[in-house]
Amino acid sequence: PMSETQIEEARARNCESQRASRQRRRQLEINRDDVNPSELIVQKYQDEIRKGLTAVCVCCGGLRFSDQTKSVTKESLLARNANQEFVHNVFKFNKQQESNVFASIAHWM
Repeated sequence: PMSETQIEEARARNCESQRASRQRRRQLEINRDDVNPSELIVQKYQDEIRKGLTAVCVCCGGLRFSDQTKSVTKESLLARNANQEFVHNVFKFNKQQESNVFASIAHWM
């Protein structure tokens, strides 16, 4: 598992990467008439790879791409009939937090 400092650093890198991606997207929109569709697909793929693994799963501690994770709230877990002990364990490290990020490959999701 990552420390709070490492998590914050990953979030900061993610924010910076997202800002750079927005700038590249704006530039692509300006030049869209000059770019063929396959180049746009390659550019999007490269942007995602460049961002890297930025989301931390609270269940396994693994790093994932943001589209491989899912934010889950306490209420959504309870609505799926998760018992109170399970919900407590999921949120035990930050009780004030309203949601946590999980790898979307988890079977119970």
